[in-house]
Amino acid sequence: MKTMNNNLDNLFESARNQSPKTTFSKTKEQFLVNVNQTSNATGKAKFLTLKNGLIMLAAITTIGISVMYLMNPSNNKKEVVNTLETINIENNIVLNDESNETIKIERNRDKGKITFVSTKTFDAKNIISENRQKKLAVNLKSSLVTVTSAQKEFNVDDSFHFPVLTDEEIKENNNQKEKMLKQLTKFDKKKYVYIPSGTTKIDEREVSVQAFYMQNTEVSVLEYRTFLHDLIIQKREKDFFVAKPDQTQWVKMGEWLKPMQDHYFTHPAYDDYPINNISREGAELYCRWLNEEYSKKYSNQINDVRIPATDEWIYAASADGKNYPYPWGGPYYRNSNGCYLANFKPGIDTLEVCDNWNKLKNVKKTDSLYDYKQTMDDVKLPKNHENPYSADGGYYTVKVGSYNPNDFGLYCMSGNVAEMTIDKDGNPVSKGGSWKSIGADIQINSKTLFEGVTTPSVEIGFRPVITFLDSRKPLIGIMGKTTSDLPPGTVQISNELYFDATEISNFSWKEYVYWQAKIYGKTSNEYKEALPDTTVWGELNKAYTTHYYSHPAYNNYPVIGISYEQALAFCKWRTERVKQLYKINNEIGSDFEYRLPTQAEWENIAKAGYSSINAKKDGDKHKFNLKKSKADLEGVASKLNDNADVTAPTEAYWPNNYGVYNIIGNVAEMVQEKGIAKGGSWKHTAEEASLENKLTYNKPASWLGFRCVCEVKK
Repeated sequence: MKTMNNNLDNLFESARNQSPKTTFSKTKEQFLVNVNQTSNATGKAKFLTLKNGLIMLAAITTIGISVMYLMNPSNNKKEVVNTLETINIENNIVLNDESNETIKIERNRDKGKITFVSTKTFDAKNIISENRQKKLAVNLKSSLVTVTSAQKEFNVDDSFHFPVLTDEEIKENNNQKEKMLKQLTKFDKKKYVYIPSGTTKIDEREVSVQAFYMQNTEVSVLEYRTFLHDLIIQKREKDFFVAKPDQTQWVKMGEWLKPMQDHYFTHPAYDDYPINNISREGAELYCRWLNEEYSKKYSNQINDVRIPATDEWIYAASADGKNYPYPWGGPYYRNSNGCYLANFKPGIDTLEVCDNWNKLKNVKKTDSLYDYKQTMDDVKLPKNHENPYSADGGYYTVKVGSYNPNDFGLYCMSGNVAEMTIDKDGNPVSKGGSWKSIGADIQINSKTLFEGVTTPSVEIGFRPVITFLDSRKPLIGIMGKTTSDLPPGTVQISNELYFDATEISNFSWKEYVYWQAKIYGKTSNEYKEALPDTTVWGELNKAYTTHYYSHPAYNNYPVIGISYEQALAFCKWRTERVKQLYKINNEIGSDFEYRLPTQAEWENIAKAGYSSINAKKDGDKHKFNLKKSKADLEGVASKLNDNADVTAPTEAYWPNNYGVYNIIGNVAEMVQEKGIAKGGSWKHTAEEASLENKLTYNKPASWLGFRCVCEVKK
């Protein structure tokens, strides 16, 4: 160290003693010359000098602001923005409201994905899948940032104002309302199911139910939103606030469900999901609104649209009071393939023998999604993820038309959302269980967890019913007075004679057979003698032998395989049941009976012909279902000219001027004279189906059916 210091001293001493190379005078002169040159620089050089200065100033300013921003903790708060990050999940958030387990989640900001860092057991019901995020992110600029007034009114906002719809929103809503009302005009079979009158046992009570129509699905988000928007259009502010859904019910289960609160009722991805989070008063208001709007538009009358009675709901769910635990029949909530039959809480299923619901089932091994599964409601989970919800294919609610319908054609009578009813004492009860219910609680007759609940819930929705009202000509004579009721299923020919509008269907015959089993038992002769002969199809098509009578798809087709004696027994049974119905309704009338028509009666009905009104209304329908001639077979490829290969539905083809369907063709019809049938069938030519011709039979056949007449006796 001492040596180094000596060297430095020697260096400075040498520099001090060195003589200068340039005098001060010369240095001063050179400095003045440089200054003069600088003052004569070009404008361009001056500009560049100024520009460089500004750039340096901007850079310094930007750096300063950035440093100040990053150092301010208040600016690190996450906000909902118009990207896939609209689902705001923090790292290490508690996800499971049942187990309080945590999982670390990281967000891939480049790809807008949620990445599972740890896949320990957790309740992923609290995470919205990436695919659902994509649905929510459709046209984000308009649907999440530039939110319309029609969407804003359903979000949580302390400064709520009654919204105003745009002209485009009003037009779109009116179109949807028109569609809903049109479905009511003739009780569109794609929307409403006819539930026939009958008797069943409920809680040891013998219960008789009058015929009614029921919506085949729970009321959807789109249908209920159409109703609310119409209240806005009509400026019915008070009703709007009563009916408005309470979407905060989602986050009461946990803050992770904030995306469901924000989007379930407003985003089109949920249009076909069941409405929930509404009060019972809101559901009743929806029913009244539907009835009122229908009455404004159409002159024909319908009964009140309403919440079903509990007895009606049970009768419909059990498909005619069969007293099975579940709507699909039997004591199990899986089918023979191991597939769950409803949306509920099946519990952890490590085997998952049935995963037909998995939307990622066919993903290739090379795909990044190969190790995931995706439910019907688009929740994506790791394949090895265990949870108590997803084994049935749904995580939250699923679309209203999911799973198979019951024998009446009603969807989701168990699970998805519990459905509002009114019990025999007028108390509110919701039946059928929900997506959060265990298997025992979705049984038809289970003691519901929702007795007395009238407030909004994520687990409760509804479907409306309408009591059956026959608006055809009044019946005079049966009860000695005028009534709006015709003998069920008939059209009026005179004050003494009423003719079945259609041939007796498979569904009507099933009702008859079921009654025999219920009263006499399946081992009784009465039950066995009521069964149709399904072997009459022979070798024509074995599939018809197996399915024609038993499968619900053929419910509205004419029953065949029936003997003359069976037809007489049916008419007698039908007479007794209708008299019982009049007694239930406190109407007195016993002087009538159902029977087979005589030849003369049948021929008089068949001569009625077809009016120009039918030609305009049913112009696209063919008049008859008969055997195809060579000319008939020259129709469009793969499409026969009468649109049927064997029988057709009982209301196919034109009705005649009395309103009677298929008096000619489809199936030949028995008359009172034993062994004689009239009208021809799908197997007969037009000549064989002529009014004068008589077809003969001595046993059941695939071309032979019947219909009844109701005679009022003086």
